[in-house]
Amino acid sequence: MIKVRIEQKPAFQVIGKKIWISGQENEIFGEFWKNSRENGLVNRLKELYHQKHNPILNSAVVGISCVEKEPSLRSFYFYIAAEADAPAKILSHNPDLELYTVAASDWAVFENRGSLPEALIAAEMYAFMEWLPASEFIHANAPEMELYPPAPDSNTHNDYVEFWLPIRKK
Repeated sequence: MIKVRIEQKPAFQVIGKKIWISGQENEIFGEFWKNSRENGLVNRLKELYHQKHNPILNSAVVGISCVEKEPSLRSFYFYIAAEADAPAKILSHNPDLELYTVAASDWAVFENRGSLPEALIAAEMYAFMEWLPASEFIHANAPEMELYPPAPDSNTHNDYVEFWLPIRKK
């Protein structure tokens, strides 16, 4: 069962790598995550996150869909990234990474459990097909995010994922 909560977050910066998603090429997401685990990017980002003082998010690594200019267009840059302190210093030692600023926003957070990526897809579909049309909100001009925080209750063997949808009042 998908749970929903509303959160307000200030702007924050992340460091990571991006790829271009052109249209509904969902397999590219999985390939990018797989390659990023295999080439060590995910572990590098986790190290940066664990050095961060006062993180905004509770997820070592995040996926960010940069749809803020036009949310209805499904062609965008997708980052695998982490929050980090001293981004200029980190970038000077990691020239293959990029800095991205996530705008301050209110977010509808959709929590789900299950196998990945199905649990994430189910949360996104619920957000767009059921919750958003019935709510008092519309998609705000900020990126969408996927987070993989520690599960609030570790008594289950299912993966835990959160889909963050930026929102504003209609």
